[in-house]
Amino acid sequence: MIFCVDIGNTLIKMARVEGRRVYDLMNRTSDDSAERVARLLRRVARDGFDAAAISSVRPQATAGMRALIRRELGVEAVVVSSRLDLPIEIATRRPGRVGVDRAPGRVRDALL
Repeated sequence: MIFCVDIGNTLIKMARVEGRRVYDLMNRTSDDSAERVARLLRRVARDGFDAAAISSVRPQATAGMRALIRRELGVEAVVVSSRLDLPIEIATRRPGRVGVDRAPGRVRDALL
């Protein structure tokens, strides 16, 4: 089971994912306080997980979320980006400029 966080422009979505099943999906607005996000994070993760992953279109929020996961859950989250060595090819000249939200659904499958 992977604890997943998706940081978008308007929402932060969190869920536990196993295979193709999504459990405990919850949302907060991206401008919510760190404490409210921390409470939600603990609530979603309460039933356990094996690893954590973050995808984000807001790089400035990624470091804060990694620190929050480390502090609240005691694990180091993997950040999904063009630098992550995944068994898929992103067919563009500049993969670093393609938002993680545009990567194919196979990225999720590769993480699992």
